[in-house]
Amino acid sequence: MSRFQFLLFTFVIAASYFLFVAAIVTKDAATFIKDGKVLLPDIPGNVLGLIGISGASCVVAKAIQKSTDAGSSVVRVQVTSAGAGYATPPTITFTGGGGMGAQATAALDAAGGVSRIDVTTPGSGYTAAPTVQIAGGGGTGATAVAVIC
Repeated sequence: MSRFQFLLFTFVIAASYFLFVAAIVTKDAATFIKDGKVLLPDIPGNVLGLIGISGASCVVAKAIQKSTDAGSSVVRVQVTSAGAGYATPPTITFTGGGGMGAQATAALDAAGGVSRIDVTTPGSGYTAAPTVQIAGGGGTGATAVAVIC
């Protein structure tokens, strides 16, 4: 529920309560008690309509929020094997996982292995961890796995 919807809904409830209290204060309390039961004043239809609109818009807002939040982003890439022989940092690409847009860069250690992979753009929409492809740089054998959240 958006902040505006919450405020509108709160205002409607507060206004209804105020009208109820005002009705009790301005009339004899006995008017609202009959056969030992408290009689509540009728709530106007437009107030009920506003409450219904607020509730329905909350449901729609949540559905929209869920559809835009669907999936996850790549938050980290863990090197599982450094490989060897890399003269320059290899290119890192992500495939699969249902999302798009993730980008990362590799760093090399002194021995020419991939020491770490830093996520530069997390991407979005991943429903499973994408496959990390490590190519170029003159070396071989480096592997890594992506972690999504």
